[in-house]
Amino acid sequence: MKSRLLYLFAFAAIMLFACGDKKTEKPFIIIYPEEMIIQAYNNEKMVFNIKVLSDYTLTRFIITKKYAGEQEITLLDSALYIKNFSYQWAFHTPADNTEDLYIYFKAINENGYQTTMGRTLRFYGNKFQEYTGLKMYSANSGNAAAFDLSNLVAVPLSADSLQRDLQEYQADTAYTHLSYKWVSPSKCQFVKFNDYDYGNASNITARSAFEAGIKLTEIANIQLNDIYIVKVPRLAPEEVYVVVKITNLIDYDGKANDFYEFSVKK
Repeated sequence: MKSRLLYLFAFAAIMLFACGDKKTEKPFIIIYPEEMIIQAYNNEKMVFNIKVLSDYTLTRFIITKKYAGEQEITLLDSALYIKNFSYQWAFHTPADNTEDLYIYFKAINENGYQTTMGRTLRFYGNKFQEYTGLKMYSANSGNAAAFDLSNLVAVPLSADSLQRDLQEYQADTAYTHLSYKWVSPSKCQFVKFNDYDYGNASNITARSAFEAGIKLTEIANIQLNDIYIVKVPRLAPEEVYVVVKITNLIDYDGKANDFYEFSVKK
């Protein structure tokens, strides 16, 4: 809110100054998003709203991009003959490059004076897609009590161990409730991270969260809204991380219909 007020104040000040007798030599550029460093994700569309104000006729407007240590690449170069204009510019971010990307906006007027403003795109990888309403039953239920994170399907305990990334562990075959304990026959590792930014999950943030946490080969005392970062080693050599969020725990009397419901981002 504070930055927004400063932004509006600056805009009002420039407008008042422009309305006075004294002209401003350089153009004035307003860009939204207004943050100088913008959180971005790979392979997504970003939109910039641009407004240029000038007391003298504008002759060119240029947009370039640049990585550190490399030359600028021109994305837009427009000839103009107006004083003020508004423009909405769409930019598709790179698919895999995670280095900071610098975007420069340059306005030049008839007297040769120019103003350049920049934005830095800081990438957080490819944003994960969410899959909701996934279920895995209790090991004593007789239903599918394991889960394949690659194909996002529940599988029976008789399935190959490499398919059973998640599986409920039951020490007592007569027990009639959820055990709230999972293991991984496929040798996944888990990091519990309830403060993880699930809404903006990506491959880079998931990996960073996993690397920062305590690695577990089994998880116990599972609770509603728990978040687990799961590393799936069977998909090597590619490093695959999946984010699991517990969304429901159904534990009826008897054992036939007890299940875990969860969402997965990957």
